Amino acid sequence: MKLMLDENTEVELQIEAHKVKNLTIRVLLDGTVKITAPISMPQERIFEFVQSKKNWIVKQQQLQKNRREHAALKNAKGPRIQLLGKTYHAVFKPGAKEGFELNQDDMILTAKDETRIQLVFEKQAKLMLEELLNQKRGKLDLIMDDYRLNHPEIAIKKMKGKWGSCTPAQAKIVMNLMLIHLPVKCIEYVLIHEYMHMICPNHSKRFYELIENVMPDYRRYMKMLKEE
Repeated sequence: MKLMLDENTEVELQIEAHKVKNLTIRVLLDGTVKITAPISMPQERIFEFVQSKKNWIVKQQQLQKNRREHAALKNAKGPRIQLLGKTYHAVFKPGAKEGFELNQDDMILTAKDETRIQLVFEKQAKLMLEELLNQKRGKLDLIMDDYRLNHPEIAIKKMKGKWGSCTPAQAKIVMNLMLIHLPVKCIEYVLIHEYMHMICPNHSKRFYELIENVMPDYRRYMKMLKEE
């Protein structure tokens, strides 16, 4: 049965009569309020007792809701996804307000439905990659100043067959969105690689010397990228 605690609060009530002396109250996982009452107790007295516990009931129902959501997330863990070199469990959480959250080992993706999970992830991935590239480009822009070159525009998009590209004549670098899955040092190597093409538009010995001046251990990350 349903009981109105006030004009805005309605609860599902479950009453069981037993050979007991006192009333007891519990809020079940689904939010139902369960009452165990003496066999002879009038229903009106039970309703009064429940209404007197309104604040406690509302608090307990919220706690049970949190437990349900936690259990749903735990059971909804999907595939593992690499993000900046760390592995997370992808977790789909239905919700009208789409969003992205990292919680210890879980990547919680909130979307209207499962068909939008990839879009939600890629939107956040682009923002994260943009922030990282902006952090790493400062010292490279100073090198451009030394050569009297324009600071390149950096774009991010999904690419096939290459991690990045550079068009020196247009002062434009394109970085592959899928770099977001790799360790930061690998991403930094690709950025340096493309920046050095602004100075040397080929893969000559001088080109790799320019990279080595900025990242002495670049070969390690170049090898990691070839293995991806």
